[in-house]
Order: sequence, then structure tokens, then C-alpha cells
Amino acid sequence: MAKVLIAGESWMTTSTHVKGVDEFSVHSYVEGVGPLKNALEAAGHEVTHMPAHLVPTEFPGSAEALGRYDVVVLSDIGANSIQLAPGVFERFTPGEDRLQALEERVAALEQQALGQQALEQQALEQQAGERQPAPATDAADVFWALNGVRSRYPGPGAVLFAGTAETAAGARYEYQYGLETEHLLDVDWTQFADSLASLGHPVRLTILRAVLGGTETVAGLVEELGSGTSGQIYHHVHQLTAAGWLSPHARSRYRIPPARVIPLLAILTAATGGN
Repeated sequence: MAKVLIAGESWMTTSTHVKGVDEFSVHSYVEGVGPLKNALEAAGHEVTHMPAHLVPTEFPGSAEALGRYDVVVLSDIGANSIQLAPGVFERFTPGEDRLQALEERVAALEQQALGQQALEQQALEQQAGERQPAPATDAADVFWALNGVRSRYPGPGAVLFAGTAETAAGARYEYQYGLETEHLLDVDWTQFADSLASLGHPVRLTILRAVLGGTETVAGLVEELGSGTSGQIYHHVHQLTAAGWLSPHARSRYRIPPARVIPLLAILTAATGGN
């Protein structure tokens, strides 16, 4: 059973009726959430409906508050209703950045999903190892990894990357992932274009290196890089975040998702040309 928040799906309408020389205004309030809410509840989910007119005052203002729900549905509701709380709209008082909170919550869920995927992959590799123990390796065999892949995937083959890394900030990462060659040759490569393109800028690579080294704020990145304005750095950070190479993990702080660290280092390793 999931806890679901549906924000929006309600509206108020005003119509004017002109009858001869008389004019009448008719106001009505309508909720369109019924079919979706009923279907979700019939499936056993706990549903909270927040009508559109309550969103400015009651919508959760932090990733932690959003974390009370497993699913958040924004339906027929605009960004202004989410961002412009009464204090912001009426008294010009700075409020919570609810869109940032949504971004942080989505990033946390993506990171959780990537971590789960990594765990499942590791479990599969472990099961494969239990079914077919790897042969003892020769210390003098420089192709021990290649020979291991060849023995487990004799045909049509597989591509595997794995690694361990410990950063200057004290974090340690271990990761392994692989796909059969047949799958890689059949899949549409264009789906990876955006993710790879996001790495194709010197500033973005410098940002990723700095973040992995422990610099987590845009202000810190501006100081460490020594070039570019905070607006320019934010632009690159947002591009990396959209591609999944960075994720917000606290207010105005960013990090490389743990499940992306070794893949990033593997891409850099591959970029050396393997020579």
C-alpha cells in the first residue's frame, strides 16, 4: 500500500448570465479527482487530496515533508500555486522553495532506485559466482579480468566494468555492472546521448571532480574553480543534475550519486584510449 498525495484537480468557475437587462453571476466549485482517487483507494492505497486552493498554504515545503508520501501527483496545478504562498504573494516575505524540494525528493528517489539496481546487479553476480566459481587467478596474468569475463560469457560475450575508489573526503565506493554484448549491439544508442553529452564540457568535468573531492556547494565550486559566476556554475550543475550525474542531498548541496561514481570513473578510464 502506498501513501499518495494528489495536489490540484479542483477548480472554481464563474459564469455570467445576461437575461434581457438583468445580469447574474454564478459561481461553482468542482473537483475532478474522484475517478483517480477512487481507483487508487480501491487498489488499497491511502490517498490524500489537496484541492488547488489549499496548495499555496498547505503543500509540503521540504523534501523531508514530501517524504511522508510514496507518490506525489500534481494534476492541473501550476507552479505559481506551489511557489506563491500567502506570505510571498501578499507580504513579499521569502518562503520555502517548494519546487526545489520536489527536485530534491525526486533526486533522492532516483538515487534510491540506482542503489537498489546496483544491489540487485551485485546479487546476480554473486549468484552467478556461486553457480560457476571463478578459476584461481595467476598474479602474473595481467588479463585476469578479461579472462574471467571470457570464462563466464563465452559467447556472444559481455562488457563489464567494476572498481573500487576511496576519495580524499573519506568516502569509499565499490561497484560492478555488466551487459551482454548482444544486448548492447541491439539497443538504441541514441538514448545515451544526453547523458554522455552532459559530460562533454571541461567545466562540468571539473565540477564533478571537485564534488567528488568534497566541495558540495555552488559557492564552494565558484571559489575552487576560480572562474565563472555563480549563475554560470548553477547552469552546469543543473545540466549535470538533469542527466543524473549530480543529485541534491541537502539544502543547496550536491553530490555524485554513489551508484554513479564508479561508472563515471570507468568512462574517464575509457576516454584515455586504453593505451
